[in-house]
Amino acid sequence: MIFVLSKNLKPGMKLARDIWGKNSFLPLVCAGSKLTQRSINNFITRDIIGAYIEFEGSEDVKIKELFPMEVKVRVTSEIKRIFQSLLLEKGRSFQNIKALNHVADYIVEVISENDECMMNVIDIKNYNEYSYVHSMQVSIICVLMGKKLKFSNLKLKDIAIAGLLHDLGKTFIPLEILDKEGPLTEDEFAIMKQHPNLAISKLSSCKTLSKVILDGINQHHEKMDGTGYPHNLRSDQISEFGKIIAIADVYDALTTDRSYRPAWDAHKAINYMISCADSHFDVYYLNAFLSTVAAYPIGVLVRLNIGLDAVVVDSNEGLPLNPTIKILTQGEHFGKIINLANDRDALTIQIIDIIKDENSLKEILNQ
Repeated sequence: MIFVLSKNLKPGMKLARDIWGKNSFLPLVCAGSKLTQRSINNFITRDIIGAYIEFEGSEDVKIKELFPMEVKVRVTSEIKRIFQSLLLEKGRSFQNIKALNHVADYIVEVISENDECMMNVIDIKNYNEYSYVHSMQVSIICVLMGKKLKFSNLKLKDIAIAGLLHDLGKTFIPLEILDKEGPLTEDEFAIMKQHPNLAISKLSSCKTLSKVILDGINQHHEKMDGTGYPHNLRSDQISEFGKIIAIADVYDALTTDRSYRPAWDAHKAINYMISCADSHFDVYYLNAFLSTVAAYPIGVLVRLNIGLDAVVVDSNEGLPLNPTIKILTQGEHFGKIINLANDRDALTIQIIDIIKDENSLKEILNQ
């Protein structure tokens, strides 16, 4: 299978994976279906970024997915219900924390029992509302990082809860600030920077939430050089959970479409985050993160510096910018599998771009 942007899909292409829509508990189109112009137009109208399609020469490309889309839809809906209940609570009874614990337990269970420890698929984030999807994604990344760091199951559950609740304070920020398309004014940003403190004000009296969890929530926008908020903490002043959630939060935010900018490709976000090592992020935890996410997800078409096109067939743990690829350009190298991380004859080969334009895609499909 290969991943194709919606604008480049053509009638007759065969879906390799289900396509889901916003607020949908059933797929819009199921795997195995042949696309029609009507279904393609429907994808574009619904802002679905693309689809995995079957393609000769890529039959051995298999997606390794931790959480199927239908599971993410259900989990996101439960997070939304919990957040809305927490927001409407007038007393200090936090009965919803019990439901949140069930969600955290489920995330930890799935990741703990799965040998696959990488987010290695293009996550088509076009379901439910951003805030709740983001909370789930951040929690998943945090638990994946925790697993790499050999956290106990109890500690994994704590980081899962902290990830789920890290942006709860944004529910108290006016929508005209949260959803503003342009840059925030100085006064608006000052209000936005209060969301970690607002979350703590809401949660601090809950006896079932440990200080470790609350510190992670309160410190997820702090930076190593002291330029973060809300307390301008530096380096060792920032808790372990604060450092982990900061990384997960930035990555998911960058790779998600927002009203004021399109989503970044995973490799662009990772390169940016590596450039911020030490100043924004703790290098120790950033290295754990780099073992959990693929810069070039499986099924993505890439162009190489040697003039050949290829599809990503696997990732290499700890080396997100150097996946394993399969050459798709006709000729003597067609079908060759190359591990860009350790093949000796591939030391000079590099990925220079992800193939997104229609003409390049036509060249590959019409070979």
